[in-house]
Amino acid sequence: MKNTNTPFAKPFTPKQIQRRIQHLPACLFLCLITSFLLSNCAEEEPQRKELHILTINDMHASIDQFPKLAFLIDSLRNHYPDLLVCSAGDNQTGNPVNDRDSISGMPMITLMNAVGFDLSVVGNHEFDQGTKAFAQRIKAARFPFICANMFPPDSLNLDVQPYCSLTTKEGLRIRILGLLQLNSRGKPSTNPDSVSRITFRSPYALAREYRSLKDSCDIYLALTHLGYEEDQQLADTMKDAPFDVIMGGHSHTLVKEPKIIRSSLITQAGSDLHYASLIHLIWEKDKPLSRTAEVLSIDQVSGTDPKIQERIDKMNRNPFLNEILAQNKDTFPSEEQLGYFMADAKKFATGADIAVQCFGGVRLTHFNSETFKRKDIYSLDPFDNPLVLFELSPEELTNFLEEAYQRNWQHPTFTSGISIHYDKQKDPEKPVITYQVTNKKVRKKKRYTVVLSKYVADTYRFTHQDSGKVLPVKSTEAIVEYLKSKKLIPSYKNVRRFTTTP
Repeated sequence: MKNTNTPFAKPFTPKQIQRRIQHLPACLFLCLITSFLLSNCAEEEPQRKELHILTINDMHASIDQFPKLAFLIDSLRNHYPDLLVCSAGDNQTGNPVNDRDSISGMPMITLMNAVGFDLSVVGNHEFDQGTKAFAQRIKAARFPFICANMFPPDSLNLDVQPYCSLTTKEGLRIRILGLLQLNSRGKPSTNPDSVSRITFRSPYALAREYRSLKDSCDIYLALTHLGYEEDQQLADTMKDAPFDVIMGGHSHTLVKEPKIIRSSLITQAGSDLHYASLIHLIWEKDKPLSRTAEVLSIDQVSGTDPKIQERIDKMNRNPFLNEILAQNKDTFPSEEQLGYFMADAKKFATGADIAVQCFGGVRLTHFNSETFKRKDIYSLDPFDNPLVLFELSPEELTNFLEEAYQRNWQHPTFTSGISIHYDKQKDPEKPVITYQVTNKKVRKKKRYTVVLSKYVADTYRFTHQDSGKVLPVKSTEAIVEYLKSKKLIPSYKNVRRFTTTP
């Protein structure tokens, strides 16, 4: 492994030993062999061996939590000197201090190196800033990235291995397989342009192909970025060669009481560095492997690492990101109100009849500040997608809204220019969708201009005769323009642009 701080070391092979001693004097050679044989006779293999793992997932560049995380890791390593620290993916995207660094995402790698991460699986948001930036981060990391179901061409310089092999000081042989989620189009959920040159295959198929790894180790682990339900499906897929533990991410699920499901212990620890999972594995000869896990609250860690805190403070002193763009008349209590605000900004900046902001693109759960700073906008919308303008008929718009409802986990779409009604009486999972254009009647023959993010335009499957026009404005630029124009943002607290039946 790249990380020189790792508590694991591979033993020398017989050939390596032979090469190292072939030039030694004969008497010294005999002393070495005698010492080796005596030590082997005197020391029996331990009957009980332990492995302790701290797993964290979906950190999303939550750099302000690293002083507490560093303190936690140091404290745990006082109890478990051989502690293995793993990330289950999505280290990136969520804090502009990290995302908009001169080498995008490098602050997170610097911090992960500093606190002693040993391993990371590739998450879908590792690709958000493009493969060139990802390759630079991989090179700078003092820990490896793993993923078995991605196949990049050599020209991209993405040094990602399918799995990791480790041997503990006690002699435990560990194999860790990495797996990444794919959407309905067979790609990870990121900007499609960022992964256009990479081949991906089903994580379940690849897990089956690597099942022989289980025969070559004492403990077989999966480090995944699939989602909690998908991890259960993975456990189902691997019944004949089960993972001892599946350490998961992607769905942001907080598994408070990890359980063994279909022969595998499955863990996941929420998101944004609020929690971590501490896994305890005890191997005893001729006994089943003991597997337990507990959830630790990083928020409640009482101490901080002062050196890491000093680094974070320096990163946060950024005049450009701290620029105040507008005042707020009120707070934003939820994603819904923030979504309407984002849609209004897109409509304002493009002059479209209708603007759409899908639930998954709103990356803050609430906003209570009296001002909007530039860094707040980049946190709310870290993806900064180009905007695409379509001309859609009423039927095409309905089809899009149906697709958006399903793609956003059956969550209503945030809009500007229309209000939507979801009738769930016949089928709650596939409601009948109708809408009203603001202050206008829907006209069957009219084609409405609708602005979407390029990610939505490229990945959602909906009927449209118009191929769309990519505009020379990105989503965050639209929001900044809206803020600077308004200067005082009105209250969205009581705004609601959809209704449901029942």
